[in-house]
Parts: sequence; structure tokens; C-alpha cells
Amino acid sequence: MTPAVRMTLYNVVYFAGLAGVLLFLPVWFEKSRDLSGAEIGIIMACAGFGRMIAGPLAAAWADGRRDRHAPLKLLGLVVTLAFLALGFAPSFTTILAAALVGITGYWLIVGYIESGLMRLCDPLSGLHYSRARGLGSAAFVAGSLGLGFAIDAFGPPSALTTVVILCALLAAGAWLLAPEAVERGDGPPISARLREGLGLVKQPAFFLLIFGAGFVQASHAFYNVFGGLVWLNQGISGSWVGGLYSIGVAVEVAFLILLGRWSERFHASWLVIAGGLGALVRWIILSQQPELMWLIPLQALHGLSFAATYLGTMRLIQQWYGVDRAPTAQMMYQSFAAAPEAALASLLAGPLYDSFGVLGYLGMVVLAFVGLLLSLRLRTTPPPVVT
Repeated sequence: MTPAVRMTLYNVVYFAGLAGVLLFLPVWFEKSRDLSGAEIGIIMACAGFGRMIAGPLAAAWADGRRDRHAPLKLLGLVVTLAFLALGFAPSFTTILAAALVGITGYWLIVGYIESGLMRLCDPLSGLHYSRARGLGSAAFVAGSLGLGFAIDAFGPPSALTTVVILCALLAAGAWLLAPEAVERGDGPPISARLREGLGLVKQPAFFLLIFGAGFVQASHAFYNVFGGLVWLNQGISGSWVGGLYSIGVAVEVAFLILLGRWSERFHASWLVIAGGLGALVRWIILSQQPELMWLIPLQALHGLSFAATYLGTMRLIQQWYGVDRAPTAQMMYQSFAAAPEAALASLLAGPLYDSFGVLGYLGMVVLAFVGLLLSLRLRTTPPPVVT
């Protein structure tokens, strides 16, 4: 089994678990622990802010390791223990603490997976990055469908149980990846590596990219955290909720696998712009609480709002920073754009859900519009100079 295939399989397990962490933990919080929308928003937001601190530190630490998989081995163990502890947490404070560690750690893993896929997937490996990433999205579909059926059959506790099991597989699987030793010698201390990573954010093009794409992706907060609850309260079954999420991600899979290489003919910034436009249209329509028959085709816009934005961002990072610097750039994106913007959006989404219900989607329209404006500026900004 080639290193690219092993990393792709690891990626598949990760995204199957992400369906539980992202889509169904909020259901567990409300249905099993009676938390309010505002409390759920606080939990998701704290995890986002936690990434602002943990992300740069993890990147600086990882840059000094001679084993590229050291972060995956450590984070896999941490998230398994954190989600296991979440099931026994007796109060909101302890729930918040366990969820903060678990969700923050889970999101940190993806940066190392993405850089690994970009590094290992090439024509010689027999796998193209967009196809490997598409298989991860397919696993997200399977995870959301499976958890939807599990909740109908066994109740909300099955969501957390599944997450713990998949985290344990990640912890074990990190040791089964093909070894990737790297010669580092006596490099700069961790403080210098941290300053170097933080310096990337000062570059105008990188700033516009991470915050433009970050706002578009953050506009998914209401959909990710409360979309399932809106649909359940609308009278749609848990199986159909999982199905609707799966339809959206199935379109994402089709985009990545079937159109990923075709889209290379366009400048990657156009993908981010198209994603912003797709998000605007999507949230405006969802705010009107369409019936199930309209929700099904509407989910196709996930191919733009998420997949196009994500693929464009990853391509620009890889083009600008190459194999050596891309992992750090990935972590800076996760820590200073995706994390805080998603955190603020989650804080906003909770009160919006409590006060306005489905109309909370209109708050996400504003975020998508800001992201679109920043992404348009990217077209006229020179790429960063990498030294």
C-alpha cells in the first residue's frame, strides 16, 4: 500500500468522524444535555478561539519534529480522551472544557492531513489530490447518513459514541501511516518558528485569501450548528436530516472528483469568488424555510459555497508556499481565519437561532458578502514573496 493510499484512508476515517463532530454533536448537546442554542454556540465558539492559540503553537512544534506524523499521533490520542470524558461531564463547565479540547484538537488534525495529501498525491502515486479529498467528502456523506439512521434507531447518545470510536481509530491509524522522516538538523528555536509562521499573516495576498475564504466558510456556521435542528423542528426526520447533509456533500464529492482537475484551467482565486456567490444565494433561500422538495436540489449549492472555496484556498496555499511551508500556512489559515471567524459566527448563530429561528440564516448572508468582497480584492493583489 503506497503512502498516498494510506494517507487517503486516514483522511476517510477523519471525515467520517467530522460528520459527528460538526453536525450531530449539537444535537447531542440539546437532546441529551438540554443545552440552549446560546450555550451550544458558546461551546463551538470557544473551540474556534482555542484554535487561535493551539494552532500556531502546534505548527511551531511540528516544524521541529523529524517525524511528519508526530502531530497526528499526539492529537489522535488527545481527542479520543477528550470526547470520552465529554460523555461523563456532569455540568456545563465540564462539558465546555472537554468539548473545547476535543473539538479544537479535531480541527487541528485536518491541516496535517491536507498538507500530507498535497505532498503525497501526485501522478506517480496514482492519486490526484482532488480525488483523495473527494473520497474524504464521500466518507463525510457516509458518516452523516449513518449517524442520521443511528439517531433514529438508538437516540442522540449514539452520536457521541460514534465520535469516540472514530477518534480511537485515528489514534491507532496515525501509527500505521507510512513513515515520513525529515532531515531538520539544528533549526531555530520554537519561538523563532512561531514568529515566522505568524509573519505569514502580514502578507497582503495571504491576508486577503485566508480572511476572504474564512468569512465564506464561517457563513456555514448557522447551517452546520443549527441547520439539523431547524429541519428536525420543521418535522423532517433524523434520517432525512442526515440525507440532506449527505446530498450537499455528495455534490462536493462530485465537484472534487469529477471537476477538480477540470477546474485547474481557472485561476484558483475564481473558485473562492464562486464560493462566495454560492453562499449568498444559499443562505438567502434557506432563510425562507423551504419545504423538503426544495431543500433537496438546494443542497447542490454546497458544491460552490464549500467545495469551490476550499479547493481554491488549498491550491493557492500550495502554489505560493510549496511542500515545506504549506503545512505552516495551512495552520495559520485554520488558526487566524477559519477558527476565529467560525467562532464568532457560532457565537452569533446561537442567539440568532434562539431569537429568530430559521431567519438566523440572514446573519450568514452578511458574512458571505464580506468574504466575497475580500476575495475580489485578491484578484488584483500580487502573490506573496516566499523567502
